[in-house]
Amino acid sequence: MRLSREHKAWIERELYDYEFNKRELAEWKVDRAYNQLERDYDERPEGNKKKGGSTTERACIEIISNRVMSRLTRTLEAIDNMKSGLSREEKMFFDVFYRQGKSWQRTCIEIGIGKSTCYRWRDKIIKKTAEELGII
Repeated sequence: MRLSREHKAWIERELYDYEFNKRELAEWKVDRAYNQLERDYDERPEGNKKKGGSTTERACIEIISNRVMSRLTRTLEAIDNMKSGLSREEKMFFDVFYRQGKSWQRTCIEIGIGKSTCYRWRDKIIKKTAEELGII
């Protein structure tokens, strides 16, 4: 099965945002733990009851946050699994091209590969990530 252009673009965007998403997920987990502590405090009889927001509002925010965190976790795990199957040179390519965000020309020069190899490895990384995500 071939990947659609939209799927390729989405996967490549996730690959470029890999480091940012890892930090974002870690921050969400800390925020969530803090919010749970705050909620536990507010539910005590002597807690501050003047907080804004209804129970329904908090439940909706929790559901949305859980879905976003779940998708982000699944995507990051798929990228980690894909990376574990790469050769040392392909991992170097991933780091230079996606994590450092360098152009394909600069990546080719730094790693010492040709343009066709660069594109072949990029396609391989996108395909393996799509397989890990269950898209294909």
